[in-house]
Amino acid sequence: MMRRAVAGVLALCAAEDPSTLTTSSPSLRVVADDQRSCAEEFEEFIRKFGKKYDSLEEKERRAAIFCQNLEFIKQRNSEGHNYTVGVTPFADMTTEEFRSSFGLPPESRNLSAIWGGLPEEAPLLRGTLGGPPDSVDWRRSGAVSVVQNQGHCGACWTFATAGAIEGAWKVAGGSLYTLSEQQLLDCADDTYHNSGCKGGNPMNAFVYVRDKGLCTARSYNYRAVQSGCQANSCTQVIPPGGVRGYRAVAHDSESALMEAVAQQPVSVAIDGDSVVFQLYTGGVITGDCFTKIDHGVLLVGYGNDGGTPYWIIKNSWGASWGEDGFGRLSRKAGGLVGECGILSDASYPVLNKGKVVPGTWDPDPGTVAGIIFAVICGCCVAGFMYSQLCARRNRRQPPLLASQPAQVQASRFSMPNPWARQAVTPAPAPSATAPYAAQPAASAPPQAPGRSGNSAPSRLLQQNK
Repeated sequence: MMRRAVAGVLALCAAEDPSTLTTSSPSLRVVADDQRSCAEEFEEFIRKFGKKYDSLEEKERRAAIFCQNLEFIKQRNSEGHNYTVGVTPFADMTTEEFRSSFGLPPESRNLSAIWGGLPEEAPLLRGTLGGPPDSVDWRRSGAVSVVQNQGHCGACWTFATAGAIEGAWKVAGGSLYTLSEQQLLDCADDTYHNSGCKGGNPMNAFVYVRDKGLCTARSYNYRAVQSGCQANSCTQVIPPGGVRGYRAVAHDSESALMEAVAQQPVSVAIDGDSVVFQLYTGGVITGDCFTKIDHGVLLVGYGNDGGTPYWIIKNSWGASWGEDGFGRLSRKAGGLVGECGILSDASYPVLNKGKVVPGTWDPDPGTVAGIIFAVICGCCVAGFMYSQLCARRNRRQPPLLASQPAQVQASRFSMPNPWARQAVTPAPAPSATAPYAAQPAASAPPQAPGRSGNSAPSRLLQQNK
């Protein structure tokens, strides 16, 4: 139990703008153009991440640190590793500054005093038929929400918790909600043995959700600072009792963790303060991070890249870190505890499937904006095509003479209007110069039955007249 408590997830949470969101498609980015000077790279870094410094001296100091990191980036990438490092939002910081600024605060070093007291449930006891599949990626199944950004608050445990519940709810047949990390930060406080921006444990947070439920992120948005609980004024989509509790995955067991993530996304604790992790831009990190647990992430799958097996993690440092906010860690490195200590402390929520309600949709604001933009573009394209068609048809009409009245050309697709009033053309008046002009003949009297109007006697009678 003490080991579980000590392995509680702490916060190493850094990112650019806390409002930044992104989708979850991975891409490998390689940095550092050898033809550009360090000064040019630094100015590009300032523009890209919106960096601002208090003074010219501070800017010069950050530029010197950036150039040192840039040299490390070029050197490390030239060594042929399975991963790449590059310019991340933290490239103007030393490793010591990175750890002290975004790592565990000094007052939170006593882990047993902060994360003790929660009884440990039974470890994962599951055996899939024939073993786990060769690869799993819950992003492809729509069970992973967008990558978010924690800012300067040690709330990585809230993102790992919310992500695990989001994935489990989707896998169980419900909707993929984006759940409120801020509610966990504000409400799952020291009563549940968490410490807000100073760190927390997903297992403790699962217990809070079991007791109180959880709201959407749109109704209780993230602010990167702990404040008073406002759970009574948000839109709750995970009801109390919707999460029955949690299961802890067996320690130091790759097969147990593979079986766990084969059924749903899993919250895991890792070491996230190495310089490689600080500047990671893509690939499979192998043998270049430590095993001191200080950061919580979401495990969303595993796979194999050219003979290198890896885990897939979803971080909470924004899209500019790693592979669009995701990362890959080797499955065969790191010894007993795994690469970056990933096998040390993993857990997942257990749901009450009777409370999972399917059929609703909770899109993120970026998705809504994309749909609106697509509809507007479609309407603009349709209007432009219609105007071009009308102009083309008008060009085909013959020109009118000056004395020729304009006629409305009916479309071949148009239908006559039965309610339109038809214009009656009056009969022309008889001309005075033509007294013998033909007049309209009076209607002939009805003929007797069997007599034809074109018979020979009739013609003779007309001639005699």
